[in-house]
Amino acid sequence: LLHGAFAMGAVLSPLALIACTGAREGGWRMMTGGIVVLCLCQLLLYFKMRLPAENITKSIKKVDRSFLKNRNFWLGAMILFFYISAEYAIVNWLVTYFKDTGILSDRVSQLMSSLLWVVIFIGRMIGAVLVGRVARKYILLADGAGMLCFFLLVFFSRSELPIFIGIMGIGLFMATIYTSAMALGIEGIRGNDLGVSTMTLIGSTGGIITPAVVGLVAERAGLQTGMGVVVAVTVILLAAIILS
Repeated sequence: LLHGAFAMGAVLSPLALIACTGAREGGWRMMTGGIVVLCLCQLLLYFKMRLPAENITKSIKKVDRSFLKNRNFWLGAMILFFYISAEYAIVNWLVTYFKDTGILSDRVSQLMSSLLWVVIFIGRMIGAVLVGRVARKYILLADGAGMLCFFLLVFFSRSELPIFIGIMGIGLFMATIYTSAMALGIEGIRGNDLGVSTMTLIGSTGGIITPAVVGLVAERAGLQTGMGVVVAVTVILLAAIILS
């Protein structure tokens, strides 16, 4: 449910950008101003919100690194790394890819980002219903296989309808990978803030590295080849899920 709320913000922001830029010349300034207002509201929220009490000590005598020997920690971190690699690369390059190839118009290409996040939001609501009713391993396997199949459909398609279907399929199967992998990874290390933070950090590095690699490959061999990097990452993601 928490990740569903995140997806809702990702749905609305591209639509707001289209509305601002379509309404007037220099509409991007309106969007930028809106983001600044939201940032200020966020700071105010952080200042006012109540947080649970913590036992803070002035010196740390011993750091619990036992999570480094936990198999689930490494499996969860591995899935998170390749999932965030694929997600960030898709989100960052999807619109540019459609514009560059000329398959979709600029405006329709921009809407693909919102379509993706609408379906991710729906998928996360479905995932919230499935929790406790379907084993996590089956959800992860279905997610990994489905995400790969639908991304391949988008990658090889040259017309609008299969791309729309592919984008919706990618969003649906992407929706619950992060939360399922996180739940897998923190089994046995609950309460260890360093362990959870380290797992999140490992995953986040994928979101830094892979979009940059896609860009570097695209500069040298074209964006179609660059998106081939994402295909390889989704294959490795499915392999990591099967291994776990």
